[in-house]
Amino acid sequence: MSDSQTETEMNQFRQDRREHLTMIQTTISRMSSNSFLTRGWAVTIFTGLYTLYATSGNDPLLVVIAGVVCIFWLMDSYYLGLERAYRDLFDTVRQSKAASIDFDMRADMQNRWLKAIRSRIFLISYLPVLGITIAILIVRHLRIV
Repeated sequence: MSDSQTETEMNQFRQDRREHLTMIQTTISRMSSNSFLTRGWAVTIFTGLYTLYATSGNDPLLVVIAGVVCIFWLMDSYYLGLERAYRDLFDTVRQSKAASIDFDMRADMQNRWLKAIRSRIFLISYLPVLGITIAILIVRHLRIV
């Protein structure tokens, strides 16, 4: 094998790795964007539902609000788990010593979603909203106020 052939193969390998990393980075960006959009929609919907509750005083609406908070929390956690899994895939591909690139885009999601649910950002954003909603429901149900 000549030096020019070896150099050509190495250049092709580097180009393939770069393309694979770009594909993974695009997926990471999309997951991050989805998570951001989910939070934006969550704030809008929570505000609308709380406004509706404040004007109507309809206690079953609190149960709906709590359910919506949980749904958005889970959906946002899913996107964060995917983003973290693809970041790990990015690092694996980046550090790989393999002789060829297989362009595999399967990220390991094992326990990512459950870990993401307990993420600090969600504990300081979704948990207080859920806690306040449940507290209002309990107070209203016990007729304290």
